[in-house]
Amino acid sequence: MLGKIGQILLIIAACCIFSIINFGSYTKGGIPSLNQAIASIVFLFLLLIYGFWMGRKKDVFFLKFSSIYWGIGLFLIILSYSTSAESIGIPAVILYAGPVYGINYFLKFPTDSGLVFLSIIISYAIGLAGFSIGRLLKKSIHHHIL
Repeated sequence: MLGKIGQILLIIAACCIFSIINFGSYTKGGIPSLNQAIASIVFLFLLLIYGFWMGRKKDVFFLKFSSIYWGIGLFLIILSYSTSAESIGIPAVILYAGPVYGINYFLKFPTDSGLVFLSIIISYAIGLAGFSIGRLLKKSIHHHIL
């Protein structure tokens, strides 16, 4: 299946693609369109499914990579806000918050750092939830068979 490099590239590519879809709204700080909201939900659903699949496979690299990837995003956002370093903040927002900016269609959250932090936390939590559900179902099915 996917090796470690493949998993990394897959997540980064998905983040870039969905960030491009939401690009117009988050660069202007506006409310996302319904299409952008749907795209963000699709992104989160894909993270959930991918996490589920990795949980079923018991692929702990997914957990490590997810924690590092979203942790780096949180660190870069905090660093960029505390130092006003746009050269760090803009790429970080594109990679980490852009893919799920469309959820603001439903939340109507102020488009500031809070939304960026929330986006990262939601993305990380969805991936972990998928992984956990996959692991639990794998154990449950295994126990019922025995």
